[in-house]
Amino acid sequence: MSDMKTITLKGVELRWAYLAEPSTRGEFASNKYQVDVVMDKEQAKLVKELKNARQSLKDLGDGKFSITLKSSRKPKVVNAKKVVMSDDDVKSIGNGTTAIVKANQYSGFKGATFLGLGAVMVTNLVQYSGADDFADIDVDADDSAPFDTDDDELI
Repeated sequence: MSDMKTITLKGVELRWAYLAEPSTRGEFASNKYQVDVVMDKEQAKLVKELKNARQSLKDLGDGKFSITLKSSRKPKVVNAKKVVMSDDDVKSIGNGTTAIVKANQYSGFKGATFLGLGAVMVTNLVQYSGADDFADIDVDADDSAPFDTDDDELI
């Protein structure tokens, strides 16, 4: 096992971070801590050499690539001053956050080697604020009525 490698991916973008608690909801829940890491082509080449063939390295276009890194253990998450972040702060990590990610190889199913999530240093936090279902709608001051009251006929 001494030949297992660790790589440091600097200036990457984080998406869909489950770093304070495992991903447990939805059809694709892994029950693991995980994050999608968006990187440039040079970093993707390093990742490709170390990942398992079953791990997907997606080409997002514009020279960007993405891989989902997972861990059964809770990863260490620190801020740019190397101070460990609280679970509440970690839960606030939103898509577009910039970070340095340590990824490490590990022996997984039937001895196969995979690339997993080691630790994360958040360098530029983008706060998760939840979805805004009405972001594309402008509301005028006279749009106060929730529906048209002139027509009592049901559709």
